[in-house]
Amino acid sequence: LDAAPRLYGDRTVLPARFVAEAFGASVEWDAATATAAVTDADGKRIVFTVGSKSAFVDGVPVVLETPVRIENNRAFVPVRFLAERLGASVEWDGATSTATLTKK
Repeated sequence: LDAAPRLYGDRTVLPARFVAEAFGASVEWDAATATAAVTDADGKRIVFTVGSKSAFVDGVPVVLETPVRIENNRAFVPVRFLAERLGASVEWDGATSTATLTKK
């Protein structure tokens, strides 16, 4: 992980590329439109645009808890949103402020 997790409001966000590649997905970045497309091994495609609270999962719009943001050249996305769409479970331990992502 080359950038620390962030809290946007009460949502934990991580760099999209880190989460996607950790679960075997590929990432394409279009700088002209500030859009990223994540594709997993099964062909599921998740597309999001910096500044937007919407994403598209296989073409179907989904509302995000917080907009995608750029910090230090990294696109930060809500970790639960991306991890669960890539087939992972997310457990939150409030006592230690720790999120555990597990691929199913």
